Amino acid sequence: KQLYDYFHDHLQFNDTHKALTIHLKSLNYPNEFLVGFLKGMLDTDGTIYSRAYPRITFYTSSSELRNQLCFILNKFSINCHLYVDKRPNTHASYHIKLKEKKDCLRFVNLVKPFKFMKWGWRDSNSRSHPPQGCIIPS
Repeated sequence: KQLYDYFHDHLQFNDTHKALTIHLKSLNYPNEFLVGFLKGMLDTDGTIYSRAYPRITFYTSSSELRNQLCFILNKFSINCHLYVDKRPNTHASYHIKLKEKKDCLRFVNLVKPFKFMKWGWRDSNSRSHPPQGCIIPS
C-alpha cells in the first residue's frame, strides 16, 4: 500500500491505458529524485550494453514520458537521440538512445546504474574494468 501510494504521489496515468499515458506529475522534483527516476527507468525499461563504451537505451509507449525523460537527461547535460518504432497495428514505441560516449559516461557516473554496477564493464577483451573516463566509487 505504501509503495502504491508513493508511485501515485509522483506518477500520473490512465488505469486502462497505463503504458500509453504514464508520466511524472511534475518535473519540479529535486535532482536527487530525478537521478533516482533515471536509475529506475533504466532498471525497468532500459538496456545498457557495451561496445567500446556503454550504450544506453530507454523504451516507452508514452509520448509524454518520452518528452519528460529527454528533458531530464538534457537537464543533466546528457544528449539523447529519439527513434520511433511505428509498426502497423501497434502503438508507437519510443526509443531514447544515448549514443555518444561522453553522454553514456556522464549518465553512468551520475546514476551509477545497478545493471552496470552488478556486471561491471566488459571490453572487447572480456576484462572487467570501468571504461576510460568513468569514475565509479568502490
